[in-house]
Amino acid sequence: ALNAKKAETGQSSMNILSPLSQLAHSLRQAYVEDQRSHILNRGRSILLNTDYHNTVRVGTFVPDDGDCPVDSSGKNTPLASLDQDRMTALFAFHQCSVSTTVQQIIDLCR
Repeated sequence: ALNAKKAETGQSSMNILSPLSQLAHSLRQAYVEDQRSHILNRGRSILLNTDYHNTVRVGTFVPDDGDCPVDSSGKNTPLASLDQDRMTALFAFHQCSVSTTVQQIIDLCR
């Protein structure tokens, strides 16, 4: 009889938790759907309303081999001229121009 009472109590607590967990799950889904919708609409607006001909410079300036400082061994060191640690400098994005549309889409995705 005691085990049956414990089973009933456990079952009733599961019934209470089930609607609460369903509510939490539905709120989470609604938030995610709202954010997804906002990002897609903003991206669509950027693509339709901005000019693709306006550009902006992005990346890090990395000098050519001929313009680089020479190290003690006599080799040109283009990465040594960067004000970054050596591992980060290896993956530096070289400076280039992209349209402002691309930059806005990338900022939206971040």
